[in-house]
Amino acid sequence: MKAKFLFVLFLLFCIRSSAQAANIKSAEKLTEDGNYTCAVWSPDGTKFFALQSKTGLVLFDASGRNRKALKDGYNDITKPSWSFDGNKIISECTGDQSLLLFDLVSEKAYFLEEINAGTGNMQVLTRVFGPCFSADNDNIYHFYWRQNHGTTESQLRQYALSAKGWDKITEMIMDRRNYGNMAVSPKGGGLVFMRDLMKELHTLYSVNLETGKKKLVCGDLKGGNPSWSPDGKYIYTGAELVNPAEKTAVKNLPESVLASWSSDSKRIVGVEKGTEGAIFIYDIETGKKEILQKKDLKAAAVSFTADGKKAVCVDAKDGNLFLLTIEY
Repeated sequence: MKAKFLFVLFLLFCIRSSAQAANIKSAEKLTEDGNYTCAVWSPDGTKFFALQSKTGLVLFDASGRNRKALKDGYNDITKPSWSFDGNKIISECTGDQSLLLFDLVSEKAYFLEEINAGTGNMQVLTRVFGPCFSADNDNIYHFYWRQNHGTTESQLRQYALSAKGWDKITEMIMDRRNYGNMAVSPKGGGLVFMRDLMKELHTLYSVNLETGKKKLVCGDLKGGNPSWSPDGKYIYTGAELVNPAEKTAVKNLPESVLASWSSDSKRIVGVEKGTEGAIFIYDIETGKKEILQKKDLKAAAVSFTADGKKAVCVDAKDGNLFLLTIEY
């Protein structure tokens, strides 16, 4: 009888434990100057960068302190992203349509794609899109778009690291419409990008980086910001979950512009659109969604560490940063 009673208690404990939701244990305010738009953890969780409209790209350690502007006053940076080893950051620069590379080891910044947004008569227009690193950290990919006297073209361009520095390789793909947000596979060898971003539904293509050939993965997708799961199995578009090997998509996921994956590829976390700053945790295996909320804190953007125990959050009210501790 005693053994049976203990067994029942054990079952109740297991049920209660499995039903326990994650919650925000603490929220520490890190900044007072506001105007931050995003913050993203490095892959190893030892630091994060934040983008501020006044200062530009700012680096913090894991405690949210030791703040350092990487290029003070250079504030036309967009879409920064980490290298897989966490030693570099690459970003677009909207002012002169260049690529700006931050090397955190040498503490230097480099312009890779030095081009102008237009000529004197404004006949030639150029854009760079979505730079990101390869899994080996020795290659950078981005889309280059050019319009000249009404004719448009687009190229997937590559920078390869050599003993002399970063060497440019152009024209991997030529197509009038091949430009958009991209993500490189964490397993190497390929990347995916979203096309038709001006339309309501988008198309996902993959590119073999050895052959330069592209192929259709999935069409009629919501969300325009693809991100790979760490195991390379899934791609979250910002609204739907795609299995590129099977060319299938799971619909009706929470929609988020910037999201994080857990290191085991089982959870997606982000700020859900249309929920007034609610942070969500979506379980891939069960399809269930949890909402994390804390009184007087509404998130405009959030990034989680790979283990899910910490998050850095942009407050929607004034753009200040908060360091969140998560318990499960």
